Amino acid sequence: MPSFAEMWYLASGDAVLPKGRYRFQISMSNTSNFDNACFSFDYPNIETGSYDPLCESSSSITLTGTPTNSFGTWTGSGISDNGDGTASFNPSGLGGTAVTATYSHFNASGFGCSQSTNITVNPSITPTFTQVAAICNGETLDALSTTSDNNITGAWSPAMDNTLTTTYTFTPDASETCAVNETMTITVNPLITPTFTQVAAICNGGTLDALPTSSNNNITGTWSPAMDNTLTTTYIFTPDTTQPGQACAVTETMTITVNPLITPTFTQVAAICNGEL
Repeated sequence: MPSFAEMWYLASGDAVLPKGRYRFQISMSNTSNFDNACFSFDYPNIETGSYDPLCESSSSITLTGTPTNSFGTWTGSGISDNGDGTASFNPSGLGGTAVTATYSHFNASGFGCSQSTNITVNPSITPTFTQVAAICNGETLDALSTTSDNNITGAWSPAMDNTLTTTYTFTPDASETCAVNETMTITVNPLITPTFTQVAAICNGGTLDALPTSSNNNITGTWSPAMDNTLTTTYIFTPDTTQPGQACAVTETMTITVNPLITPTFTQVAAICNGEL
């Protein structure tokens, strides 16, 4: 083996070196006391650093290798190398895995080595809730549960509104590790007012036809009380809310005027004798 000082040599097995000054790149077998060590030319060791477990929904983190310079390169799932010994790791889509992140550090002559570390990515937990059925404008709307069906606690926003279709957002408590936000849209349907053509006033005892059981805007239902052609009466239409599209139909009224009969009156003419004027 050449013995020029300050030179690099690749060697395996046993070798006797003359007295001199040398630099070494060391590759050790599994029987070494330094199995996990990684050495490279002018640097004492190559290290990846260690990283805490992440959630799949976590923001990207920066990986920093040692030494930190342009000779270092990061590889692995979700890793984007920055070209300066650092990298960005995005855990999105990697939930439930232990990602192997490898930092390779080699000089321009190809001397160096690689080290790897595992980064645990925990899966996201989506809170689940039973969908609230649609309501009609103004109906009772109970507060949403602050504990999901799968036992995630948190809070909802904005405030409940029983007059407008709204999407509510559930934000898990900070203690609920890896739980993500969830939304629920509660539909508020507008009220439907049945419309009818007003029945004209009648005279007492005049003909009064039954009112239609289907409105001008196609809402079906029934009228009460019974028709009365002798008295001005207010009738109430009650929609059949069991029919499709009529759940939010409201009652309507119609007053039909019954005018009294008018009897003409005159002053009685006094009796006269035959031939008198």
